[in-house]
Amino acid sequence: MTLEAFVDAQPSGHDLAKALREFVDCTVLPTWMDFEIRRMLLDHQAFSTLQSAVEWEDRGKWAKGFRDREAIAAYCRALDIEPDNAEASMDLAQALGTIGRTCLELTQYARNDGHRSAPSRRRHRRRSRYA
Repeated sequence: MTLEAFVDAQPSGHDLAKALREFVDCTVLPTWMDFEIRRMLLDHQAFSTLQSAVEWEDRGKWAKGFRDREAIAAYCRALDIEPDNAEASMDLAQALGTIGRTCLELTQYARNDGHRSAPSRRRHRRRSRYA
């Protein structure tokens, strides 16, 4: 594929990224240009992944409260894409509680609370001086 054919095709979005990747793979380019194009492709991939996670989270927020099962599915998709999303995790736990899935709700809260250290329930025994 030549540069003129690539420009004439005028692809957009994911088609543009795919066409650009094919163009870079089959064309000899100066090193600086190859690096820049590959960097742009990685940026595009990261941005589109983040955008997808945000869209799923928005769907969950829209459905939460009156279509909780749809909200749960949307939050699960958002967390599949971005597992560290604390807000989506908390909203998922709340939606699970709303439909009565309290065991799953507590599990989800525990997953979200994993970054904080939970207080220990064991009492430390004081050693006797004489033992």
